[in-house]
Amino acid sequence: MKSVCSQTLSFDKKTGKRVSPDPLQENDSLPSSWDEFMSLYQIKQGIKACPLCDILYDEQPHVIIVYPEEERIVCHCIAASRLKNLLELPDMNSLYDPLTGALRKEHAQMETEKNLRNFVQFSIPFCVIFIDLDHFKAVNDTYGHLIGDQVLSEISQRIKNTLREEDSLIRYGGEEFIAILQHASLPVGLKVAERIIGSVNALPITVEDKKITMSVSIGITTPERSDTGSSLIERADTALYKAKRNGRNRIEYL
Repeated sequence: MKSVCSQTLSFDKKTGKRVSPDPLQENDSLPSSWDEFMSLYQIKQGIKACPLCDILYDEQPHVIIVYPEEERIVCHCIAASRLKNLLELPDMNSLYDPLTGALRKEHAQMETEKNLRNFVQFSIPFCVIFIDLDHFKAVNDTYGHLIGDQVLSEISQRIKNTLREEDSLIRYGGEEFIAILQHASLPVGLKVAERIIGSVNALPITVEDKKITMSVSIGITTPERSDTGSSLIERADTALYKAKRNGRNRIEYL
């Protein structure tokens, strides 16, 4: 017995004949024409049913979608369970670092490569800023990791407050962050980096009865057309270590 649709079908708009899958294949149980498709569909769903978007119930429910495409009429039939998986939103906990609220490390490469494509294709500038907390190990050694975590969380919030809505902040390592500034030339990136340093330096971080003074070192870079996502991150990291060698609490550009 022929079925309405168990896969993607397409029919010629003029003749109504099925053009894919190949109608000459053996053991073909699919409708051979648009008229046959509609006849089978209406037997199953009712004479007044419309196949533009509907749900078919066989052994499991399927969603059917019909739309025109150039010289064809295309019919998609997708298992509802598969559609649910396709539409399911990612768990927010999988995107963000729970301590700092910054994006997780794996997003650094994705965000950098996305902006790099826009730069190569449309000359849209952006900056990569690598940030590291100065002497953070001493905070953990002196006050313990619980207080160290609170310091890290507070600094992350201060950094986020200096960024624009379209910018991304990523926790790259223990006390390392990457900020990706969209639509930002080098002068804009340097101003943001200065704001980050000023925000961290502005006030001591108060945890319980302790006031802890912190600073950050920053490396910043801008893309070249020959760059990859990895080369940009590596260059920003090299600029960061230059800032540390030159005294910390400063910005270096490469």
